[in-house]
Amino acid sequence: MSASAIKQFGNTAVPYTVSWTGEERQFVGPCPHARADLAAGYVGEKTVEAFLQRVGKDYPLPRVDEGRRRLWLIDDLDRAIAPEGSDLPDLADEY
Repeated sequence: MSASAIKQFGNTAVPYTVSWTGEERQFVGPCPHARADLAAGYVGEKTVEAFLQRVGKDYPLPRVDEGRRRLWLIDDLDRAIAPEGSDLPDLADEY
């Protein structure tokens, strides 16, 4: 199955290809970021507009904010919706 055939994001495993030395390696792992529509659904908001109204208050600012390209890290969203007192590890630190 080619990487272009899979279009799922969030906590779903998504194949992606990385090349640092010209040697391509394919990894399958959780997609670490989400667009506004996916982030809204991830945190349980009914609309993107409702999510965006709470960004900067209840939800974090996007980690990538370049023109129309706005991306939220799943780890940031997890911390925003986690119950009080829970200590979630940052999965990025494990890799």
